Amino acid sequence: MYLKPKQHTAFYFPNSGILTMADSMDRHQTDTKKHQMRDLRFRMLTETINDVFWMSTLGIGKMIYVSPGYTRVWERSIEELYRSPKTFLDAMHPDDLAPYLAVVKAYNANGIPYECEYRIIQNNGSIKWIHERGFPVAELWDGEQLMAGICTEITSRKQSEEQLARLQKHHELILTSTGDGVYGIDLQGRVTFVNPAATDLLGWNSDELINNELHPIIHHSRADMTPLTSKECRIYATLLDGKSRTISDDVFWRKNGSYFPVEYSCNPIYENDKISGAVVNFRDISNRLKADQQIQYLATHDALTALPNRALFMDRLDQAVARADRENNLIAVMFVDLDGFKAINDTHGHEVGDQVLKMVATGMRKRLRQSDTVARIGGDEFAIILNNAGKQKEVSNIANQIAQAVSMLQSVQGHAIQIGASIGIALYPQGTGESLTGTQILRSADDAMYRAKRNGKGQPIFASPLIIN
Repeated sequence: MYLKPKQHTAFYFPNSGILTMADSMDRHQTDTKKHQMRDLRFRMLTETINDVFWMSTLGIGKMIYVSPGYTRVWERSIEELYRSPKTFLDAMHPDDLAPYLAVVKAYNANGIPYECEYRIIQNNGSIKWIHERGFPVAELWDGEQLMAGICTEITSRKQSEEQLARLQKHHELILTSTGDGVYGIDLQGRVTFVNPAATDLLGWNSDELINNELHPIIHHSRADMTPLTSKECRIYATLLDGKSRTISDDVFWRKNGSYFPVEYSCNPIYENDKISGAVVNFRDISNRLKADQQIQYLATHDALTALPNRALFMDRLDQAVARADRENNLIAVMFVDLDGFKAINDTHGHEVGDQVLKMVATGMRKRLRQSDTVARIGGDEFAIILNNAGKQKEVSNIANQIAQAVSMLQSVQGHAIQIGASIGIALYPQGTGESLTGTQILRSADDAMYRAKRNGKGQPIFASPLIIN
């Protein structure tokens, strides 16, 4: 305990809560003993606490008392502080000195208790944070007004606050920088937070969403316009059962009334081991779906002519065969091979040859119904399915129209060409009661096509046995 010398000085806290001082030399002997007991209790209190207790004249003119904790916290000598009371300011961080002196100045002017926080720099360069509370003292010291204060080291708390602030800033950066929309809801489905990406995707301002139930705003209907109730909502299901979900077959609705396909993950938020809400992370998957569709299209279509390829043709043929077996309807399969195409490629180049193939594909599509299929199944080979083909004569007429359309191509990109088509036709069922596969039927049409080539080309040939209605 360090006291500025003055005989039998005692400091204590009476019931009023205001610190007072009395000179025991002016008191009765009995009062002296009481003061000594109070002084002892005061010493025990101030010398055992971790905080730094101090008392000075107004404006820190004279240091009357400072508790031993000063040496531990400031790592400076108490004797030096008594000699020069303002030396404790030497340790204060330069950025905090002026604000602190302003607080003290304001206290000197009005005497209102104050609180402030500042940093002090240790001898090794490390930083400590201090929380200081200052308050008035009722008594005078040699005629001067007194003030007192308690300084508490709060370094650990400030480090935790700074770490929490950094973590919060990190989370905010993630929320604001991610391209995914993120929002949180409480147990009633009301929005608790929403990031900029979400508002951009949905077309709503955050003020329009916060504290409002989101399901009726963005998740009220399916893509086919049928209502989606909250009981059917898989986000609400997470609020009820606490299970995380990832959904990729849903839509959200924009403010302008349009919708977009979304993939979202929904995870519960727990507080004190109880579900308090959920966080939803979502993205617009329109481009991904388009890319998937494009990949699927390229996997099933010829890139040059945009016709179905062999794989898609065989799938449709198998379906047509199954339907014919089930409904006893006639289908016709044509195998078309271009005559003279190799000569065009060799003479005029592949660019002209590619243009011929595209023109042939266009001509065939124009002569077929929407329910029929024409595919490019090889270099210069095409195949056709006629569903509900009708009579053999009708099939023959269509084949002749296709052959004529091909032979009419006489000039491409300024080059004179000569091209024709050999066509083989297989009908199914064949009237024998025998079931065939799509592969068998196409092979039968292929065989008929080769017979057509041998017979002079340009004349469609039916596979045997023929069905004549």
